[in-house]
Amino acid sequence: MLRLLLMLPGAAGACEIQISQPNVDYGRVRPSELMPRSGGAAELGARTLSLSVDCTAPRAFALQADGPVAHDPESFSFSEHGDVRLTLFDARVDDRAVSLERDQASPALAMLLPPSVSVRAVDGGRPVEGKRFTAQLRVNPRLTTSVQRVSDLEPLRLDALISLLDP
Repeated sequence: MLRLLLMLPGAAGACEIQISQPNVDYGRVRPSELMPRSGGAAELGARTLSLSVDCTAPRAFALQADGPVAHDPESFSFSEHGDVRLTLFDARVDDRAVSLERDQASPALAMLLPPSVSVRAVDGGRPVEGKRFTAQLRVNPRLTTSVQRVSDLEPLRLDALISLLDP
């Protein structure tokens, strides 16, 4: 199970953050249902969730996801058997399309949301302010091929915390 927890620290408390499906449950997965990929991994299948932040006053938007880091620092650890990548895309501020930016990456329409790295809404490289931020969040869990040979796995679990950061 993937559980996405939402948090509004400090001044961000004047905002409300929501996600369409905070618990993503893949249920009992059989090895035959996994989609093999190169590099010794198999995917469970990506899910897309809607994320929204509504604030009482205009502000810049920056999000950060925190959780256990996988061997690949761009991914979250998914129990001991794999990893999960989170990708934000189709971002909008007050219903206007914006780009996403993080440290050491050029602004883009889709951006990985790695552990403990903030992603900001920008236009022309400058932060965009507004009262409402919306985006799609793609959740893509991958398992190692060794898992495919194990019939009884302990439950796979990831708890990630998504926070709206103070500007």
